[in-house]
Amino acid sequence: MKIEIQIPTLTTPQKVFLVVSGILTLIFILLLAGVFPGARNKGEVTTIDFWGVDGSSSWSTAISKYQKENPSIKISYRSINQPEYEKTLIDALAAGRGPDIFMVDNNWLLEHGNKMKFAPSDVIAVEEFSELYFKSAQQDFTLSNNVYALPVNMDTLALIYNRDLLDKSGILSPPRSWDDLDNVIEQITVFNGEKMVRGAISLGYTDDITLNGPDVLGLLFQQNDIPITNNTYTKSTVNTTKSRELIQKYVSYGSAGTDRHAYSTSLGSSLEAFAEGKLALQPLYYYQLSELDELRPDFEYAVSEMLQEDPNSPINYPDYQGIAVALTSDQPDIAWDFVFNTATDPDIMESYTGRANRLPALKELSNKYTDLKGTSIYIKQALSARSSLRPGEDVETIFNDAIGEYVIEPSNIRSILSGVQDQITDLLPFND
Repeated sequence: MKIEIQIPTLTTPQKVFLVVSGILTLIFILLLAGVFPGARNKGEVTTIDFWGVDGSSSWSTAISKYQKENPSIKISYRSINQPEYEKTLIDALAAGRGPDIFMVDNNWLLEHGNKMKFAPSDVIAVEEFSELYFKSAQQDFTLSNNVYALPVNMDTLALIYNRDLLDKSGILSPPRSWDDLDNVIEQITVFNGEKMVRGAISLGYTDDITLNGPDVLGLLFQQNDIPITNNTYTKSTVNTTKSRELIQKYVSYGSAGTDRHAYSTSLGSSLEAFAEGKLALQPLYYYQLSELDELRPDFEYAVSEMLQEDPNSPINYPDYQGIAVALTSDQPDIAWDFVFNTATDPDIMESYTGRANRLPALKELSNKYTDLKGTSIYIKQALSARSSLRPGEDVETIFNDAIGEYVIEPSNIRSILSGVQDQITDLLPFND
């Protein structure tokens, strides 16, 4: 016997009800499975660890705003002293105990880029990066068309000068070029017998004597278009005739018996000598001005543009920091969301730079920093700051040691630079 089952015809409201019920049931199942972000329990919080060298107050505005807009996310910031920061961070990342987000120096990409997760292109692409930030940041934080970090401050070496000493020396304005400097050294320096009692400029020695010495040497390399490495970052290329000439030039400013003799160890540490009125010119970064103010609060110094090979085509030396996402982060999307929304927000960055005693990396904030002491010079120089990728802060240490060796054994310059080249090559991640 054939049995027929008659399926009743559904009305339109009944069909709509069944479809909606099915969709709601599916959503409920997915929520339980944790597919949607809403699956988190109301009390569940995702913690993003953030490490840096600034005090906690520097980042309080950024963290508070992000947590308010994202109540299920907590940003936990840890401040680490600068001298211990890099080692502490790298050891923690290697052990799987590192943060999701960490501050980076502008020279870290070649050495530590393999520990950073570059930004998804829908978060920020190189084209947008170049519109927001100064050119040197693009040179330091992007590679192979990927963005590895976003800058949060910007600084350059400028020439700080003692107005009174220049006046007493009969010099109307600070030198603009290296040739200008060479022409006024004899007017500025004063000797008591063979002992220098007043210096012209803090150059010629290692960093512990003439502050920022290796960076000034790096500036000379930049201005003379001397690359630290080859284009593929497989080996260093610094052992050249021009490199030797530049090291000899730098050291000559601290060498008795030369026409350039501008500084002597008899003056002591250069920053203290400058504060005590025994030195006319001192290259300093903006963040170092506070150290000078502490040494001599009543000092009426002034800020001028850094020395150039050609003042009409300036090239300046940058030193700044950014924030990056760790390759080992369990929450890279959230981490990059925080980094992007923090580093591209003018209000947050203005709060950060004010509390951290830094100058802004965002170009659109530049006009707000022209009234503070010397800031207009530093901001102007950021436009002409140029970088070349180099493998971390160890490069400055290597050059600093080379300066010290050359001061002792000037005839050994070829061997010294050969050693510098080998040491830098060993640091390169793509070396042969």
